[in-house]
Amino acid sequence: MSLVDWLVDVLLIAAVIWGIISLYRLEKKEIRVLRFKAGNEIPLSENEERKRGFILAIEGLDGVGKTPLAHYIVSRLTEAGKPAVYLKMGGDLADWNGRFVDMWTRFLGWARELVDLGFIVVCDRFIPSAYAYQSVSLGLSFDEIKKLLEIAGENEALAGVSCKLIFLDRVNGSGFEGKSEEEARFLRKVEACYRQLLSAHPDGVMKNFDDVLVVKKIDTGDLNFDGIWREIVTRNWVGDVSPTPQFKF
Repeated sequence: MSLVDWLVDVLLIAAVIWGIISLYRLEKKEIRVLRFKAGNEIPLSENEERKRGFILAIEGLDGVGKTPLAHYIVSRLTEAGKPAVYLKMGGDLADWNGRFVDMWTRFLGWARELVDLGFIVVCDRFIPSAYAYQSVSLGLSFDEIKKLLEIAGENEALAGVSCKLIFLDRVNGSGFEGKSEEEARFLRKVEACYRQLLSAHPDGVMKNFDDVLVVKKIDTGDLNFDGIWREIVTRNWVGDVSPTPQFKF
């Protein structure tokens, strides 16, 4: 082997090692950013232990109010001194379809790590979205989606993790104003998938959820965030949420 070939091999090996280190550091950084955005940079010492968190998922069609509700819940939890973080399954549908397993592997890994750190992870979309949206967009059956999620590590990530679900349900059968005929047709199919999932609970796809809260949303009305929060507290999902005392010096 010539000196040039040897140098090329060394550079290639170094590039691979650096890529692995960079990816690891990036994923750790993304976790820290998520914690920072939620206002929950709560440092842990090496010897400190924190009670394990859980997942509170919010589901429903596009535009039904998931994101503002998720931020509201994180805010209320933070005010009560609870370590809470907002986690969104993002990206446009093309990204989801092209990198399904990769995106869900990362998302589920982040969620599990945050739960193990003691956070209440408020998820803007979760596993039901994979079934409802991807079954329609990819033309796959629920069984096929299930196999893909298993490859992505769903069973390992959610093993022993408590999960709650809030489903925001439209009630008037409309709500697609401003959508093209093609978009409305797609969303109606997605909505039908959601209803199929809900009807199968607790023995179907959503059996991982300890409790499911279905909120009937009038299409033209705003969500009653305070009412939803009171129901969460009543169901004892989040324990004691008395406001944390604020001291002035």
